[in-house]
Amino acid sequence: MTNRLCVLLGLCILSVVFVGCTNTPENTINSFVKALRKVDFEEAASYVDGKIIFEPIDKDQKDVYRWLFNKFTYTIKDIQVDGDVASATVDIANLDFVVIGGKLLGEVTSLKLATLFNDEELTDLDINELIIKRFRDSNAPKKTDTLTLELRKIDGDWKIASTKELERGILVEIKLLADLYEELKQ
Repeated sequence: MTNRLCVLLGLCILSVVFVGCTNTPENTINSFVKALRKVDFEEAASYVDGKIIFEPIDKDQKDVYRWLFNKFTYTIKDIQVDGDVASATVDIANLDFVVIGGKLLGEVTSLKLATLFNDEELTDLDINELIIKRFRDSNAPKKTDTLTLELRKIDGDWKIASTKELERGILVEIKLLADLYEELKQ
């Protein structure tokens, strides 16, 4: 009797595991965000249909990106599937990078001016630490947005379409951070 119960329990667990692993638009979105949070841009790109170019980043920058996506939250509000095409309405919330970036530019400029008079140098590591400090701030400004992500089923796998909506809502943060790095290093 206990053997049958163990076999039945094992089959139930396997069925839950296999059902949880099915490729759905929701799982694709969740996997994409999970990859962003790990700052694994190569994996994130694998969930997108179309060309996405992520700038190469170094180890120190990876920590900054981790903090950027650490505060990123999302809620999938609705998914409409029509054959091999789907549309997902997603509410996202993240740090308001434009506001934080503007403040950082002012701070770094002031620090650079101060270092001119005391023979110190502001290093890339100092800048990274300042950025992380601003991202960690519990009072850091946040923004929310609602996106409509388009997905396509390609060779049995759901992929997020590389659209202006995806770029505007999620990928713009990555581009802005890369641009800010260049600006702060000058």
